[in-house]
Amino acid sequence: MAALKTLTCIATIVLPLFGGSPHASERHGREGSPPLLAQADTLQYEHKFDEALALLERVLERDEKMQQARLMQARILLAQGRIEAAKESCLALMGKASLTISGTCLLEVRGRETFVTRDLEALQQTYQQLQQLHRPRARSGMPENPSAVFVWQRQLLAEQAFLLGHFSESAQWLSYATYAQHPTVNQLRLLDSWQAMEQPSKILATQEGCPRVGSLPEDSIIVRLAAAEQDLATGQRCWQKLAAERIAIRVARADPLHTSDLAYYFIYVQPDSAKAQLYAEQNYAVAREPADQRLLAAAQQLTEVSHEH
Repeated sequence: MAALKTLTCIATIVLPLFGGSPHASERHGREGSPPLLAQADTLQYEHKFDEALALLERVLERDEKMQQARLMQARILLAQGRIEAAKESCLALMGKASLTISGTCLLEVRGRETFVTRDLEALQQTYQQLQQLHRPRARSGMPENPSAVFVWQRQLLAEQAFLLGHFSESAQWLSYATYAQHPTVNQLRLLDSWQAMEQPSKILATQEGCPRVGSLPEDSIIVRLAAAEQDLATGQRCWQKLAAERIAIRVARADPLHTSDLAYYFIYVQPDSAKAQLYAEQNYAVAREPADQRLLAAAQQLTEVSHEH
């Protein structure tokens, strides 16, 4: 899945929305639902989406008012490209969650739906509606202790701005005080926005020089740093060397998890149309979010160019 995107924040954002936490299972082990939610979150990270959905159904059978399960269910269905099913999960929240939460859920689904149908006018309307829903809660910049809903809405606003091609707006919605404070999903959105604006220097500026053992970012970040380093052409190759080592290990392991990192590498860092197409297709077979679609399109374009030559 391209960069784990919003789903990686399920434990840290969705679970706390209603008083839970990533460690809710430790505090509520006897209730049943929190441990299942934690298991479902692990399964979705491993891209075992159907198994995660089955666990969430068990949660909902025990407590139909389990909003966390509905939100996670909607997110996983979106990752699978199952728009109508995700919409049903959001609609099931009506009357059982606040209008802010159910409305945000529906606008997230609507944004994905309009992107799939390539209806940019409808996507622009959805983006504006989400801003209106967010505006009563908004402040200048990111508050010191933002609520989970505040963070969630800004992530969605950043995503929809990016899909509309408003890359500078996308970055502005992610207004944490420092890059390091961002969860990985936000870091990736920032890096991709800067890449789209052709600002590789901003990407490399997020790190203090070359990589250091013991403080390496995730592979999805490493390949983006390597691409930026290559674009700047300053002669420095430390991130490119690290990316080559990491990807070689992943290829040797035939690791099926998060092949978006491999596709990105073979598109933007070490172009190889056959490998880019292979890994982009493997990724898209599992995850069908906008970033996954962009990767597949880029791999296909690379293949077309290679055939022309």
